[in-house]
Amino acid sequence: MNSPVAPAARYSPSLRLLHASMATLILGNLWLGLSLESIEPISRKFQAFSWHKLIGLVVLALLVARLFWRWRDGAPALPNSLPIWQRLAAHIGHGLLYLLMCAVPVSGWLYHSASGLKLRWFGWLSMPNLIAPNPALKPLLQTLHVGLCWTLMLVLLLHVGAALKHHWWDRDLPLGRMFSWRG
Repeated sequence: MNSPVAPAARYSPSLRLLHASMATLILGNLWLGLSLESIEPISRKFQAFSWHKLIGLVVLALLVARLFWRWRDGAPALPNSLPIWQRLAAHIGHGLLYLLMCAVPVSGWLYHSASGLKLRWFGWLSMPNLIAPNPALKPLLQTLHVGLCWTLMLVLLLHVGAALKHHWWDRDLPLGRMFSWRG
């Protein structure tokens, strides 16, 4: 059985809250994105697309906060007992997650911008289009956005799989670093 995680070996409370909030929003938005084409009638589909875009913008805003807190608070060091390749894989994996948490919503924003329609945050704050309207570019941007989403899903599966492996199998990196329970 794992011993309780010392407070210094944990992520800060602000980073843990941002992690949980962003994980919930990202997983929900990936599910919503996969469901968009099957939603009927068109009015419900339009509302679902609006929610999908809103959540993407919220994730982007939370990412800025998360990067600030990560810079301010840092992250607990990985155990020296981990092989160097696993520490390197963890750093690369986290880097990919941060990159994708930015690239996925930005690619969606670019895709929306190519339509020429205004993007409204919470229904009232008009967000600037990142590019000029370009119907010919829309399919390419859609493909980019969808491809990045699938890549994010794969990296998330690897991240969760690695966390569970280290917690339950290797017992060398407890989930208590990120979550509040012990053991």
